[in-house]
Amino acid sequence: MVEPTNQIAKSELQKLIVDEQKLLENNFEEFYVSVVTFMELYGFKFKNQQEKERIDKYFHYINILHTNSFIANKVIQYRISDTKKIRLPDAIILATAAYLNATLLTDDWDDFENIENKVTITKLDGLKVK
Repeated sequence: MVEPTNQIAKSELQKLIVDEQKLLENNFEEFYVSVVTFMELYGFKFKNQQEKERIDKYFHYINILHTNSFIANKVIQYRISDTKKIRLPDAIILATAAYLNATLLTDDWDDFENIENKVTITKLDGLKVK
């Protein structure tokens, strides 16, 4: 699951740009994002049309997954747990990865740490375009 992060709107857009070859080398062949990430990303005011077109290019290859009862129940489980507090958007993103049994790619590793041990969380740092 490509989860460029749910923090895109608050961070530099450049964080989204990952090296496609590095993704393939790491056996990432299918890409999904939670509808939350999609909304947060496109809710960001782009500097210019080229910036938006760059994101549009990536979304041509990425599947957007909407919530379902599995994801909703996981979100509730995460939110009421005493283990670690997690914000609602992050909980939806993590539950989406759990639903897909997918690796969560993110810049915000700490937000997801120690919540769901069945989801592999990978930092985007090594996959970014230099």
